[in-house]
This record gives sequence, C-alpha cells and structure tokens, in this order.
Amino acid sequence: MHRMIADAIAINRSHPEQIDVKASVDEIFGELKEKSVWGLISTLYSLNAREQGKSAWASKDNFLFDFAFDIKYTLPDARFVYLFRDGRDYACSMRKVGLSSLHVYSIAKQWQKEQHSCLQVYYSFKEKGWAHLLRYEDLLMDAKSTLQMLCEFLDEPFRAEMLNYHGSSSAKKLASQSAFWENLSKPVLKDNFAKFKKELSHGQIALFESVAGRELTLLGYPRATDARMREPILILRLWYALQNGVAKYLRLRTLNKKEPWRKPRTDIMKSILADLQSNTASTPLIRPIKYQ
Repeated sequence: MHRMIADAIAINRSHPEQIDVKASVDEIFGELKEKSVWGLISTLYSLNAREQGKSAWASKDNFLFDFAFDIKYTLPDARFVYLFRDGRDYACSMRKVGLSSLHVYSIAKQWQKEQHSCLQVYYSFKEKGWAHLLRYEDLLMDAKSTLQMLCEFLDEPFRAEMLNYHGSSSAKKLASQSAFWENLSKPVLKDNFAKFKKELSHGQIALFESVAGRELTLLGYPRATDARMREPILILRLWYALQNGVAKYLRLRTLNKKEPWRKPRTDIMKSILADLQSNTASTPLIRPIKYQ
C-alpha cells in the first residue's frame, strides 16, 4: 500500500494543477479508512479539502463512470453528475484537441460507448437520488438556473460567484497549460453549441449519426440526416482506423512539444504500469495446478 501511495503522489505532482499534498506517505497511510485505490484517492482529496477549509470535494476526471460502482461502495455518500453534450459537437472539439479519437467514426464509437456506460450508472442510481442529469447546452443557455438545480441535488448553497469561475487565478493558470483547458479563463460561451452544422460536412454528420443516432435521440438531440443505423463495411472501418492512428501520432507529437509537462507525466505512468504488470504476472492468485 505504501508503494501505491508513493505512486499516487508522483502522478499527482506531474500534473499542472496538482492537489496540494503536504502529508508524507506514512501520514497518508494512517489516514486511510479503506486500503484500496478509491480509498486512497478519497483520502488525498479529503486531506486537500481539509487544508483549504472545505467540507467536500469533487472530481471531474476522465472515465470515472467506469468505476462508479466501486466509488459508491467506497464512498457511500458519493453523488454522481452525468454531464453530457451533443456528440456531434463533441466530435468537433475532439478533432481540434482530442488524443484518443480524432476521426469522426472513431469519435462516434467512443462517444456512444461512454454514453452507454454513463446511462448504466444513471439508471442504476437515479431512483435512489444518487445521480443527476446535466446537459451541457442547458448550462450554456441558462447557467444560473442549471447551476441552482445542480446545487440543490448536491445539497450545496448556490453562490453567484460560481458564474465567475473564469476570473480565478487557478482557472487562468490552468487555461495557459493546455489547449484542452483554454476555455477555463473565459466566461460561459453561450453560443458554443450546434457547431457541427458548420464544422462537419453532411457526410461526416451522417457517419456520426449512423453510429450513435439512437443515443443522440435518447439524450434529446434531433438528428440532422436520414442516415441508416449501420456499421460501415470492413474496408472502410480499417481505413478510418488508419486515418485515426496517423492523426493521433501527429497530435501527440505536437502536444508533447507545446505542453512539455505531458511526456514526463506519461513516462511516470508507463513506469508504474510496467511495475504493476510485472508484479501481477509473477504472483499467482492461487497455488499452481500440477498436471500428470
């Protein structure tokens, strides 16, 4: 467990907006209520919140939806906000700054998969009041009312300064660190939706809707084409994958030059992962079976 804590501290320190962890490995170990990954993450955030005089903390890390049930088990009081956006606009953004998926087809598949994961969590938690739907476009068009409903769900008082997040020094600092976060230093972009109508071709919109049209409809987004719901033929999927792979390589190479903190952080995480895989492979879970 001490090794895991040390690794977590190293990963945290490699991020431009690291949480301020002053405690030592032994001190963090002593604070753990549960000796698990989520127990450790909760402890790190809770220590940081305590040092800042806060009674709660929130995380918007990527892919938390894949671990929602583990999180709920570790943190019984946790609440979940399902923040979603028109997938076609998401595609526009990812084509500019994304890393994992850059081709419209690949982005559509990723967006569809992520909505399925989020919907599974939402349907499992909504009846007990643990999950809240938050549509990105509603936040843009009526930020105050949307935030008030969110605060009510979280049992937190609404404060007018929430709408002035972009003026904080931390927002400005983070916005300067990466293209992913540049909008943090700007006020709510009220017209930052339906961009796909101008930025994607009819064929690209149809391709996205042929993959994830059902999910768009379910989340309240009208389809813009009559594209049939079907998978492209194999040769096209291979061509899309090749285009996506080349674009990812070029994007990552560019980002590593523009954002020098990325490569050291990636190297740290690769080293930790290699150690984990090595230890896992050499440590059987059960006594090896013997064959005659």
